[in-house]
Amino acid sequence: MMELATPDTVKWLLADRAYAVIAVAMATCTIYDHITTLDEEIELVWKRRKWTLVQIFFFINRYTGGGLQIYTAFVLVRHIAFNTEESCNLLGILQGYLATLVAAAMQGIMVYRVSSMYNHERNVIITLVVAFAAEIAALLVMLVIATDVSASFPDPAPGVHLCKQDNMPSWSWSNWLPIALFEAFILVLSLSLAIKYYRSTKHDSRAMNSFRNSLGYILFRDSITFPLM
Repeated sequence: MMELATPDTVKWLLADRAYAVIAVAMATCTIYDHITTLDEEIELVWKRRKWTLVQIFFFINRYTGGGLQIYTAFVLVRHIAFNTEESCNLLGILQGYLATLVAAAMQGIMVYRVSSMYNHERNVIITLVVAFAAEIAALLVMLVIATDVSASFPDPAPGVHLCKQDNMPSWSWSNWLPIALFEAFILVLSLSLAIKYYRSTKHDSRAMNSFRNSLGYILFRDSITFPLM
């Protein structure tokens, strides 16, 4: 006689499939974005005569992140379709290291933007680089330790085998703490300069209107909203 699935089993099976569907949706959006903006990318990025570190960060962010999303969707769909956990451990490891690489590239661009807002002051550059290096070092140490720790995530319900990394200690979620702290630091630097500039121009409508149409305004706006994205 066939045993009926428990409510918990059904719930987790649906959640497992929903996760795969979300991954496919994200990969689809990524591919669509790449196709629809490729002409602008070629014109504004590829055709630049002199390559900079910011361009390298851009390509890491755009193509490593996109490739990881597509591979994630592939592994999760195969996991659902064939009830296999093949490549799940590799996916977990890649997600950890490549997501760190993508985050570092995004934040590297923000470091340059904030440095530009401060006219590349030496003290600001040193502070940003030290904070950035400390964040990346902390993330890498946590990833290495997590990979070596023997702590598997148990199956949440009978008959449910999630696509997961073999070693997943309970404190893995804390990997986001260094990222959150660094982005909070970026936000504070951006806000402090924005407030300072606002106070100096709030009684000068001409200067304020001119600022809103300037590159500086774009840097302020994007640097402040970036940590909230």
